[in-house]
Amino acid sequence: MLILKIYRSEGGNEYTVVDDTRTKYTVSAGDFKRFGLAFSDKDDDYPMECPDEFREHFAESSEKLRCVKYLQWYITSYGEKSKKRLMEKCRENDYSEACAEDAIDLLCEFSVINEVYACERRISAYAREKLYGKYRIKQELMMKGYEKSSIEEAFENCDIDFYENAVLMYHKLTKNGVPSDFREKKKIADKMVRYGYSYDEVKYASSVEYEE
Repeated sequence: MLILKIYRSEGGNEYTVVDDTRTKYTVSAGDFKRFGLAFSDKDDDYPMECPDEFREHFAESSEKLRCVKYLQWYITSYGEKSKKRLMEKCRENDYSEACAEDAIDLLCEFSVINEVYACERRISAYAREKLYGKYRIKQELMMKGYEKSSIEEAFENCDIDFYENAVLMYHKLTKNGVPSDFREKKKIADKMVRYGYSYDEVKYASSVEYEE
């Protein structure tokens, strides 16, 4: 394989390699260095010979860089997403499985993707804005594709009193009254469970006098 020219971006973060078929491969500076090639802007240093298998390596690295840029754009445009959802978007845009995994791993390494942090933000929002209990929040996060380990770690990092939240939800559902009818109490309790609260939390909430 012959390299006819190598161009370096203004910031030095990318290199564009032109091969003997006039195909251009734009790769990250990190991948370029791993190839062990020397950059030169002198015409006399070209064509430059390198192993034939480099053509495939250039193609893979170029696809990975395009995928990284796509994911960065997608996250900026649509907000934090789980790795699972990002993989799905990559497949929809015809990136290979290996390429998408490499791109996501790279963005995780640089904290562009941080599932634990994303889960922490969502947990706080669900608890504060919707008054969801822990089990409902877990369900919502699982449905969005977040890994179970990320969800569990995020809950460990969050300082949320779900018993206190249960009190707020209970009195919201009862409109600050205290239902005396057994069927009405059960109806409220069942709603609380659907909102993600345990029976212990429901029992506690029903026993606490609400103060605005």
